[in-house]
Amino acid sequence: MEKEQLDIQHHPYDLYEDEIELMDYLKVLWKWKCLILLGSLACAGIAAIISFNMTKIYQVKMVVSPGILKIDDNGHWFS
Repeated sequence: MEKEQLDIQHHPYDLYEDEIELMDYLKVLWKWKCLILLGSLACAGIAAIISFNMTKIYQVKMVVSPGILKIDDNGHWFS
């Protein structure tokens, strides 16, 4: 029993060996930063080229609803 306690005290990191370290992921991202940046810029460039080459579509919608207006002899309206 005492030996087990000593082993735990000497090797506290052995208890957490199944945990994921964030620094490992950051190291991989930092290693491949150029490829990630170039891929992102390539996708942004392709999207920009496609959007500028698409035909422009302009659309206007209007809803006309009848109402009651009173118009005087001069053509001015009031409600």
